[in-house]
Amino acid sequence: MKYKRGAIMDIENKLNTKAFKFFDWLFGFVVINLITIILSIFIITLLPAFVAAYATIKGFKENGPTKVIRTYFKNFKKYSEKSFIIGLFIIIIIVVAAFSMWFYGNQFEVTNPIGQAGFWVMIAVLLLVFLFSLHVPLIIINFESFGILDTIRIAIFVCFRYFISSLVIIIADIVMVIGILALPIWVLIGISLPIFLIIKFTEPTYYYLHKIEIEKIIERAKEIENEEDDFGN
Repeated sequence: MKYKRGAIMDIENKLNTKAFKFFDWLFGFVVINLITIILSIFIITLLPAFVAAYATIKGFKENGPTKVIRTYFKNFKKYSEKSFIIGLFIIIIIVVAAFSMWFYGNQFEVTNPIGQAGFWVMIAVLLLVFLFSLHVPLIIINFESFGILDTIRIAIFVCFRYFISSLVIIIADIVMVIGILALPIWVLIGISLPIFLIIKFTEPTYYYLHKIEIEKIIERAKEIENEEDDFGN
């Protein structure tokens, strides 16, 4: 009889523990989601907000959800400078490309080769910006030693070299956008849940990049480039 009671208590404890973890994670997701939405309203803080969300969820995945608000703003402060500059760069490129598309589309005849060429070049620029921006938050939080230019270059490289990971991010981003249709749910977990899935499914790619010590490879490439410049001078 005592054995049965003990077994029942063990089962109840496990269920309570699982339930507690579930609601702990749910609370963390909701808080991250709400803060990210609020900070993203200002546009120029959109990338810093998303980078902070990525970093916070990655930390929760490794250590469990604790002190969610403090952790989020700690990450926001930690990565704000780099992500703000890169985000501003992306916004400027998008604005310039969009204006150029309007210019080529309205100031030239439809059959004009210059207008056609300019229009499609700007389309290509926007596509490239979209693709490399997919991995920017992950590059920033996984390789903190990279400068702004290195972050952009590696993001472009990873985007095309590891296309499956890029495809996963694209699908998750589409879900993130379409999720607005289910507004009440989207406000609660429409951003944080897709980010969690992105981190989970791109983990092998970034584990491999850490394993090959890509930071050291980049540093060595810079040293060789500097040595060649010194030799040329």
